[in-house]
Amino acid sequence: AEPVYEDFVERRFDVSKYTSLTQYIIGGKVFYRAHDGNQCFIVGPDGKEGAKYKGVSDLTNINGQLYYRAYDGNQWFAVGPDGKEGTKYKGVQDLTNIDGQLYYCAYYGNQWLTVGPDGKEGAKYNGVQDLTNIDGQLYYCASDGNRWFIVGPDGKEGTKYDNVNNLANINGQLYYHARNGTQYFVVYPDGTTSKPYSNIKSVEYADNKFFLLEK
Repeated sequence: AEPVYEDFVERRFDVSKYTSLTQYIIGGKVFYRAHDGNQCFIVGPDGKEGAKYKGVSDLTNINGQLYYRAYDGNQWFAVGPDGKEGTKYKGVQDLTNIDGQLYYCAYYGNQWLTVGPDGKEGAKYNGVQDLTNIDGQLYYCASDGNRWFIVGPDGKEGTKYDNVNNLANINGQLYYHARNGTQYFVVYPDGTTSKPYSNIKSVEYADNKFFLLEK
């Protein structure tokens, strides 16, 4: 049978040799996540195949360049432009664009940490999630095993609560939800809180006013 061809940024390549293809647009260029049997890899804009792994996921646009996470059968790691591999961990997730640079969560030695530019590691916690860009800086939720809190730039830890979530960037400042027992609060940029609510669905900002929506 004749090969099946598909347009690929002014080039053509044979798609029939792949088990599956998923298209992504990164920085105005077309990339594919390809499967060939039990191998997974990236096909770039020039049709060139990247390194083959057991798994490839979370293709992410960081400042117009492709980053993704890969699995070699034992460990996970981030892969950046030109196929450069980061440090390998038990787990890698939440690839996030913070001011044009890659940050992500990594699982190592039964603890979680953040990894930033040049592989710089943050403090280790029992849990790390919700990496968020607030005015070009990294904030995230962390747990010490008992309570949750916000970690901001330079590793500064906020007040501890039973739970924190829903980090929001409002006018370049951090707002988030917190819970102690059965009471829910909005925590403001200066660390003060709203009055307690039975639950909070979201925080909205319009016309220089805040609106709290209860569930």
